[in-house]
Amino acid sequence: MQAMRFAASALTFLAWSGGCATATHPTDPLLEGNTAGTAGTGGADPGGTGGVATAGGTSQPVAGMSAAGSVAVAGMGGGGTSFGGSAGAGGTGGAGGTGGAGGTGGTAGSAGTAGAGGAPPVGFRYVKLVATSEQAGKEWTSIAELEILTTGNTPISRTGWLVMADSEELSGDHNPATYAIDGDAATFWHTSWEPAPNDVNDAKLPHYISVDMTSSHAVTGFTYLPRQTIKNGHIKDWQFFVSKDGTNWGAALKTGTFPDADTLQTVVF
Repeated sequence: MQAMRFAASALTFLAWSGGCATATHPTDPLLEGNTAGTAGTGGADPGGTGGVATAGGTSQPVAGMSAAGSVAVAGMGGGGTSFGGSAGAGGTGGAGGTGGAGGTGGTAGSAGTAGAGGAPPVGFRYVKLVATSEQAGKEWTSIAELEILTTGNTPISRTGWLVMADSEELSGDHNPATYAIDGDAATFWHTSWEPAPNDVNDAKLPHYISVDMTSSHAVTGFTYLPRQTIKNGHIKDWQFFVSKDGTNWGAALKTGTFPDADTLQTVVF
């Protein structure tokens, strides 16, 4: 047997017993180990000692010998996981010797920068609130006040707004859709209704109220103030839509369920 020594990238690796082996290494002295080398397996001769795995990289196998691990480049970006290098192939004839020690793990990379939050929906002139159920299981819908929120979750001025609803009570009582945006909590929009037994003809759910804000805005949420006198028409389940043209609404931007209460409800997207 003859021990041999060779150098690569200014690193000296241990020799072995058995046949010849080679190791390939980067030559850049600034490289650091990023992944741990796996212990090399033993040589071909009986009782042979395995090669020593150095910091990082994949072992280069040669029949009869375990090659030393090569130097790996330091991790970049998020911290990387160290993985062992591949073991050298066992030699023929003799039993494998003891494997070499595993290489040192690579240096963790720097943490990545957190991404910025998504921007609110922008460029929408029209909004629509759809009531799909009522707290008491009736067919009515009522709203005392509806406000739309923009950047910073601040209310958009309702001056000049145009409002439309699928139904409004204008005969027995006067509860038009405009009362939902008049700034007076004592008034309210209510869908059309009749006293029993004519209530079988009341307008059926779902009900909606839509608003033309007359100019486009970023829409970040809305507030809903239920009718303050009695609970008739208090919304339970709802859907909220936005549109650029008042015709194409697409899928609901938000859906939800209001609690059975007469307090102001704020929804933020």
